[in-house]
Amino acid sequence: MADLLTFALIATHTNTEETETYLVKNFSIRSAITTTPDELLPQLLECETTPGSVIDATHFASVNYVIIRNIDSANFVTVEWDNAAATTQTQVIAAGKFIVLSDVDPSASLTVVADTAACLCEILIDGS
Repeated sequence: MADLLTFALIATHTNTEETETYLVKNFSIRSAITTTPDELLPQLLECETTPGSVIDATHFASVNYVIIRNIDSANFVTVEWDNAAATTQTQVIAAGKFIVLSDVDPSASLTVVADTAACLCEILIDGS
């Protein structure tokens, strides 16, 4: 099979946020690429203290990843979710930080619990 792509344009970011661009010769893909239709679902969620706020992912048959960013400048949030093995996972997201989850069961609960006061979180779910 002939090469499908003979050059690739690659952009990188340096520590100074400048963009450097490179032209890479002889970059090739030897087979056809098959993609599946994905949907991105962005949300802005006000996360409550106990019992927390539920992120609804039941719209999806499968979830590729979930990104949760804690926008609050002072409070941390705790994320609880079930993975594909039906095991409950827990992770703390510090103020201003984010997490990427890749093993999420869309039919199970995905809950964000604020620490001391309600705070906003940005949610991005990629699934099909």
